[in-house]
Formats: sequence, structure tokens, C-alpha cells
Amino acid sequence: MEEKNGVVVSGPRTLRGVDVDMNAMPDMVPGLVSVALCAEGSTRIRNVAHLRGKESNRLDTLADELHKLGADVRVQPDGFMIQPGPLHGGTVSSHDDHRLAMSFAILSLKVPGLVIEKPECVTKSFPKFWETFGALTGSTLTVQS
Repeated sequence: MEEKNGVVVSGPRTLRGVDVDMNAMPDMVPGLVSVALCAEGSTRIRNVAHLRGKESNRLDTLADELHKLGADVRVQPDGFMIQPGPLHGGTVSSHDDHRLAMSFAILSLKVPGLVIEKPECVTKSFPKFWETFGALTGSTLTVQS
């Protein structure tokens, strides 16, 4: 809801998994994967095989990095199957991909001890991302250059 000084975002207390075709919004997929890991129930993301040709192979790279945190993220021919479960802190690499770095930032709100390598890649799309993220969330996320 838009207000005089900004936007208010609200939703249900409990996130639920979805089955969704993300072909029209492929840049949102890394963030959705992070959110799906915090939901109840599995999530299937379809029709995004073309993410293999972005700044990184976003399908394999995202899954590989999230496995380091204990995530159950399975790469499918055209997307992901995500099963929420317990996650633990660890170090993940952005692979110089701004969307991966920002998706890991989202996940850091639920996973203590998450460290992101190569965080400066966010300057490609959002130069003040880390300042803004910290101001909005009060996060003390650890990033490694």
C-alpha cells in the first residue's frame, strides 16, 4: 500500500510454498528462492532455463551456494524444486552476480552467520544496496570483498 512517505508491505504471518512460472520475471528468481526457503511447504519455480546464461549460471550456482547452508534446492531442467528445512550459517560466493548477492542478503535475515563473498558486485544495479539494506533491516550482515 502506498503512503505519503513510502510503501507499506504486508502479508500473511506464514509464507506458503508455490508452484510458479517465472519466465516473465527471471530477475526475481534468486530472491524468490531465498524467500521459498523460509516458507512452509515446497516451492517449484518453472520456465527459467534461460537463467543459465546470465552473469552466472544462476540455476546451478545458486543451488550450489545454498547447499553450503544446508538448503534443499534441486535444479530441474527448467527451474528449481525447493524444500524448506533447517539452515545454518556459512560462507557463500556471489560469483560476481548482483542478483545472487542480493538474494543472499534476504536469506541472511533468517540465517545467522551467513557471510557473502564478493558483495561489491551489487554496484551494477544498486550501488548503495548494502547501506540501504542495513538501514532498512538493522542487519549486521558480514560481507567479504
